[in-house]
Amino acid sequence: MAVKGEGEPLVEDVMTREVVTVGAEDLLTDVARRMSELGVSGFPVVWPDGRVAGVISEGDLLKRWRALHIPTFVSILGGMFPVGSLTELEREIREIAAVKVAEIMSRPAVTARPDWTLGQAAQAMMSHQVNRLPVIDEAGRLVGILTRADLIRTLAGAGKGGTDHGGFPEPIRE
Repeated sequence: MAVKGEGEPLVEDVMTREVVTVGAEDLLTDVARRMSELGVSGFPVVWPDGRVAGVISEGDLLKRWRALHIPTFVSILGGMFPVGSLTELEREIREIAAVKVAEIMSRPAVTARPDWTLGQAAQAMMSHQVNRLPVIDEAGRLVGILTRADLIRTLAGAGKGGTDHGGFPEPIRE
């Protein structure tokens, strides 16, 4: 592992420390609304004690919505009429609105540690095909989050006179 101040930057150098999270008991509709409002594609899911329970992403939400049965409509004399009953669709929508995050979140979460190098974090993202890594302490409590965008921003710093550290420049500080 890299020693802070030597070589490649560490996860703790570029992670976001103030993380927006959701709870396992939150409703999917509320989570979808928060994703849209905040312009993010996922959240760490935490238990009340701050330990990471999983991750909920746009992909998880879309998988659930994909299972929704949309009735077929036919056009008759310029009007659209459902084949079958809309009651079933209404029932399914009510059921989805009552689904809690714990029922569809990805778990266990793929996580990182603050003392990992960015290369280790990038490798974990690629091998597990995830876009974000909740960063946890020794007790499994959330201390930050590292996203692919964080890695790209760090790489983009190379064009601004950054020093190369094992393929990564110094982290960008705003």
